[in-house]
Amino acid sequence: MLATRHLGVSVLDRGEAFFASRSGRVRVLGATLWTDYAVTRKPGAAMAVAERDILDHSLIRRAAGARPFLPADALHEHRLSRALRTTYHTRLRRIPDTA
Repeated sequence: MLATRHLGVSVLDRGEAFFASRSGRVRVLGATLWTDYAVTRKPGAAMAVAERDILDHSLIRRAAGARPFLPADALHEHRLSRALRTTYHTRLRRIPDTA
């Protein structure tokens, strides 16, 4: 999980942060939702173009000295974030309304 605080800013990547409010604590869930390449309905072709033309896929590395962050990695991260969001939403539906 990427979580950093600087000057009152929280950056979340499949993480959560809690903030004080008048009614208690507020929970904020966050994720970087990379593309799923589905907009063209031809994800394979979209991923090939992205790998060739989008600098992110040659500049971003998984770790220091590691291979580039490829479109397949972005799709994998997208699916992980969507699954986590679904899990959180399912859990929240089970919590009874106390208001």
